[in-house]
This record gives sequence, C-alpha cells and structure tokens, in this order.
Amino acid sequence: MAMHFFFRIFLLIPCFLFVSCSSSDDGTGTDADGNDNPDGYYFRVNMDNEPLTYEYDVSGANLSGNFNNTTNDGTYVVSIACTQNIRESGKNNMVFSLASDVPFVAGTTYSNAASPTTVEPDLFVVAYLDGQGRLYNTYNENVLLLTFPDAMANSWIRFTEVTDIYMEGAFSGSIYNAENGTISLTEGEFKLKRFK
Repeated sequence: MAMHFFFRIFLLIPCFLFVSCSSSDDGTGTDADGNDNPDGYYFRVNMDNEPLTYEYDVSGANLSGNFNNTTNDGTYVVSIACTQNIRESGKNNMVFSLASDVPFVAGTTYSNAASPTTVEPDLFVVAYLDGQGRLYNTYNENVLLLTFPDAMANSWIRFTEVTDIYMEGAFSGSIYNAENGTISLTEGEFKLKRFK
C-alpha cells in the first residue's frame, strides 16, 4: 500500500511544482505600504550547519504548499514546494510530499519512521536539488532502507499553524545522495503561502 502511494504521489511532485510556480494572487505581491513580503513568508534550514534561506518572491509562488487536499480516491495530501528562484528549474529547491488515508492535523509531528511521539503517514518524501542539480532525498523507512541501507529514518515535519492563507511549521532530519552522502537538516522552519 505504501509503495502505491509513494509512486503515485512522487509522480505528482513535478505537477505540483508547475502549478505552484505559475500561480499568484493579485500580481502585485505588496501591501499598501509597498512591502514586498507583507505576510512574512520564509523558508530556512541549516544544512550540515550551513544556513540555507529561500527569500520570498513577490508572487509568493516560490514558497508555497497545500494542506489536506484530497485525491479522487480520498487520500489526503500535503505538499510543500520551496525554491530559490522560480525561473530556474532543476536546482536550489526542496519539496515535501505526505499522503495518508486520514486527514493531517496541525500540531502533530509526522515522520518517515513511526515512534511513540510521531506519526508515520503512508507517504513521506523529502526531495532537495542542490545548486548543482544533485538530488538528495528521504522516504518512509521501509523504502529508504531499500535505497540507502545505512540510512537513518530520522526526518520529521510539524505544522504549527495552518490557515486558509498560510502554513507554518518546523522540520529536521537527514537526506541522502548515493554519490555525495548525507546532508543533515536542522532547525528548519517555514511560513508558506497556502494554495487550495
């Protein structure tokens, strides 16, 4: 069952990126005072103790996500797409995809491995393309260990607040690349524009 979710949702990631990158609100992206980031959107994380920040683009499309959208078969989906520059594809972006038979709930910690303090959804994927376009990722533990036998399934995400307008939360963990090793993600936090 988890493999079915994995392949179906993972194939939808490029579609979500296309939709989120081509969407915008009124096109101005500024408030009455001319502020370029009136809603305070951000995406920050330490990657191997080096800070990575994706700055807000005035359209808001470079920092966006959806929460509890449903597929035709009733699967609940959470997607996050963050990119440094929406005009550059194939590098400097991070995507989170989660899927479950039950709705996601703000305040719950979702992880790629079940534990007494976390919930493992049917699908948990984090994918990162670095500045050279190298893919680092992590999945649910059963799939992760098939791909990277020595990997630790320690990634998690928590949505602290979800409104009709934005999604806010935190994350941490490890992502993997067969040739380039492991990147540790610490102190990850975000506030993203929510698309429905």
